[in-house]
Formats: sequence, C-alpha cells, structure tokens
Amino acid sequence: MARPKITSTLKGALGETYYKELCSQRGWAYCSLETLHNCRNLGSVVFKMGFDRIHVDIPESMRPEVTRIARPSNRSSGNPSFVFDYLACKVGRVDSSRVYRPKSDDFCWAEVKTGLGIFSDNQYRTLSEIRLPIAVFHIEDVLAKPTYVDMDWTVMSGKEFARQLSRGGNYKDDDRSDYHSSTKSNTGSNNWGRKYEKNRSNGYNPKNTGIVARYGGMCEVCDKRIIAGRDRVTQDDSGDWIHARCA
Repeated sequence: MARPKITSTLKGALGETYYKELCSQRGWAYCSLETLHNCRNLGSVVFKMGFDRIHVDIPESMRPEVTRIARPSNRSSGNPSFVFDYLACKVGRVDSSRVYRPKSDDFCWAEVKTGLGIFSDNQYRTLSEIRLPIAVFHIEDVLAKPTYVDMDWTVMSGKEFARQLSRGGNYKDDDRSDYHSSTKSNTGSNNWGRKYEKNRSNGYNPKNTGIVARYGGMCEVCDKRIIAGRDRVTQDDSGDWIHARCA
C-alpha cells in the first residue's frame, strides 16, 4: 500500500472536485479552458455536469472573448497553461439529447482557489480584460473532512473584482448569486475583502517581494500562523505558501 504525498497538485485537484460537485448540485455546467481551446465548433461545446455531458451553443457575442481567454497563457501546445479554470453555464435540469442555447447572461468564468487563494499576476491582469463576470470559489482547508469543508464564493465583473483585490472591500452574502446552496458550508459570509497588494513600480514577483496574505494559514517552514491582511507570503518550490521572511 502507498499513500499519496500532500502536494499543491493534490490540493488543487481536491478543490476542483468540490467545485464540480457544487455545480452539479446547483444546475451549473462547466467546461475547461483546454476543452474550449481544442473545440473547433463553438456552436456545440461539450460541458460537464456530474456524469452528464451537455452540448452548449456559445452565443456569437461571446465567442471572441471565449477564443481569446481560452488560449494557453504560456503559449505552449505540449504543456499548456490557462489563465482560469472553467467557463461555467447555468443550465438547470439536464437533457443531454438537445443542444442548450443559453443567453450570455447565463455564463461566467470560474476560478477555484484553495489555501491562501493567491491570484497570479497574469490572472490579475486578465480580470480587467474580460466582459463576462467571474465566479471565484475558495476553500481554506481542502484537506478537512468533507463534512467540515468550508467553501465561499463571489460572482462579479472582472474589473470590479480586480479593484477589490487591489483595494480591499467587503462582500455581502447575496454576492454568491444562485450558486448558493443550503448544503454549503456554515461560514456565513465570504472573505474576499482581504487586501491584495502588488508592487507595480518594481514589477510583481511574489518569490522576491511576497504579497500580503488574504487568508490565514500555517507556514510550512516555521510552523507559525500566517495572519491574513498582515503577513507577507511567497511560494516555496513545492507550491506551498510560506512567510516571505522564511523563503
């Protein structure tokens, strides 16, 4: 027998699993950006919702943005990397025998964050370039037992979200839109009001300067608490976020 190591890859996969299950419970279908990038016909894109496969017609007005955002951000065909996780669409009850033709208002980009929920420089920059809203989901402790997992989320325009990340702010419960579920966590309200700092004058490089943590956590190096809104953090070689002073 063997046990998998707790890596950033494993944590990310668990976070996406919880996101997909939430979508399935709330009538939302999702499609990875890699699938969109490889799709030759945006009039019939395969979205997933649980075990169901749903064909969705992307509205003409959205297609330029979908095509642009779904390009690999690292320009690699062999090992592509994409700026967001999914394009999500509200479909309600599933009828896999037909092609869904939702309105553009039924779509949003989706990003899943775990732990400290740090946005990359590329993601931050892209937020101001999208017209579709973005839904950002966060799980602070993805390794908790499923009954204790707390997930919070917010849905808003990319530009507004970028402003909130830059300046800090508060979100109300109704910012969760109709992703809300009574079977969700008992967190009460989400925490996207933490400040997200960037050093634009010197160029953004979290490995060199660190950024202010938006969520609390534990440093893997000194085993001391990371205090949200105060401590600067950076990523180690394993992808874990630690105190910048411990790097």
